[in-house]
Amino acid sequence: MGKGGARRPATPDTDLEHLYDKLAKLVREQEHLSFHGYQTLRRTQACSGADMAQLESLLDALVNCQPLLIFKYADLKATYQKLLQNFPALKSSHPVAVGPHLAGKYADWTMTLCSHARRLRDEKRFQEASKNLTNSQVQKLTSIKQMIENGALEYGEYEDKKYTVKSGNKKLKKVKKVLKKEKAKQRAQGSSEDTKVKKVKKAKATSSDEETLQKLAAAPDMASDDSMDTAELLDLEVPLTPKKDKKKDKLREEAEAVSPIPSRKKSIKTLVKQDKKKCKDETEEKAKQKEKKVLKKPAAARKMPPRIHSGVFKDVILMPYKEGRWAVRVRGGRQLFQISKFSEAKNKIQATKLIKMLQAGTDLKEVLAAKAKL
Repeated sequence: MGKGGARRPATPDTDLEHLYDKLAKLVREQEHLSFHGYQTLRRTQACSGADMAQLESLLDALVNCQPLLIFKYADLKATYQKLLQNFPALKSSHPVAVGPHLAGKYADWTMTLCSHARRLRDEKRFQEASKNLTNSQVQKLTSIKQMIENGALEYGEYEDKKYTVKSGNKKLKKVKKVLKKEKAKQRAQGSSEDTKVKKVKKAKATSSDEETLQKLAAAPDMASDDSMDTAELLDLEVPLTPKKDKKKDKLREEAEAVSPIPSRKKSIKTLVKQDKKKCKDETEEKAKQKEKKVLKKPAAARKMPPRIHSGVFKDVILMPYKEGRWAVRVRGGRQLFQISKFSEAKNKIQATKLIKMLQAGTDLKEVLAAKAKL
């Protein structure tokens, strides 16, 4: 075991020719190479049991080439590049943009699939993967699991899990257990020792603890039931924590004490508070004024004079408005009617006809009737 923990064993070699033959045979049989949901799944995500069941034939081919399903990315990419050269029709089932990188994509998807398939050896993860699946899918998943387990047995146990550090400090752990037992015995017996002896132990403990532990670690293995000399055990007494120094505490209190606010800063703070109060008062006054305005009665609506329906009006004029409207008005007086049905030119023509009728002495009632017929 080197520095930084156990090293990962080297990835086993794969017969690339054999792998290519298996994949080529699969492509000839299926006429395509699809990874289903594993085209989007990541290695860190949970394995998809439904998609894995659909890829049983691909996994079977991979297990035949490498029983542990542990491949090198470079090997897979090279094999898929060769496969794409001999079977260019595989590119047609993917977007054009993916075409140049398809071999790398296939290698990534295969690595993810193999990583998820290896998880099936764990019973808990297998149950999670087979959750909400049909009976046929579960059967396929169990056959995949059996394939991987058989391959691992043939190849030899290879733990692709995280390595547990086989610590060489097992002896030290045993020593610590024995120490705990001895201390518990002493407490139960109620053994009383002189204060002088305790002081000696405290002084010795800091210097000799490490040495004694190293000696014990170097000694041959001993069973958990074996006992040690009480003298050695007492030497390994953990020293008490040192008493607090009053001077240091005072210094810390002084350092942590809140410093007084400078006068200038204090005055600025008071001014800010005053400004806030003023703003608050102003907003309250504005709100009150608004309420008063709402409570006031609305101004009396302007009364329009009654509309004229009859009478003789000879002194009349034409007046144009926006949007092509033309009005007939009494000179220096009010409006009699408007024409706005037609375009601007036609409205003017109709208005001139009606105004001539009024100038000829026709009653307004008759003119309005003629206007209604337009």
